[in-house]
Amino acid sequence: MARKKKEEKSPEVLALEARVRELELQNLALNTLIDVAEKNGIDIRKKSGAKQ
Repeated sequence: MARKKKEEKSPEVLALEARVRELELQNLALNTLIDVAEKNGIDIRKKSGAKQ
């Protein structure tokens, strides 16, 4: 799937790329929020291993 250098991206591709950037920023924000909460003693992430 080689693209020509001057070929423009379709509106659908541009919209999807924008959505990916938005979701990456949201993911970063949520992970940062979780990190800050865990530094303050609030356990949020699941711990590995099964409880019995």
